[in-house]
Amino acid sequence: MAGPDDDAIDALWFDGLGTRPRPVTVRVARAPDGPELRVDVPGEPTRTVPGRDVDWPSRWSARGGPARLSVGVRGLGSLQVDRPDAWQRACDAAGLRPGIAALMQTRWSVLLGAAALCVAFVLVLHRFGMPWVGEQVARHVPLDWELAVSEEVL
Repeated sequence: MAGPDDDAIDALWFDGLGTRPRPVTVRVARAPDGPELRVDVPGEPTRTVPGRDVDWPSRWSARGGPARLSVGVRGLGSLQVDRPDAWQRACDAAGLRPGIAALMQTRWSVLLGAAALCVAFVLVLHRFGMPWVGEQVARHVPLDWELAVSEEVL
């Protein structure tokens, strides 16, 4: 199994074919089209899974994390990793970067910045967008409709 200085991580593989997990060693490796997962099953050839087929678990705060991770692997089942800190280091070394959703979950500054952008967008849309849309729609309203509505209201 994996040594302390190795980039390999011990995991349990639930292949969906049996009820018992199988011990495996996994590596997160850098590849031209993004990180990939290599699963070493004792007595079998190494399985290489492209990153697009891995359901990468969400990142967590540096102050604390889960005791174990569950990693979905399309076509292979799932992996249970009991060393999430080692998994995170391997993902970082392989170039896996968190998306905006993960950044908003783990950093207050990103969350507040995204919220401020949303509020600014709504205000700008209300101030400039809605009057413009009203002008565009008003051009296409038939004159007899406009006269009928104005006579009923007044």
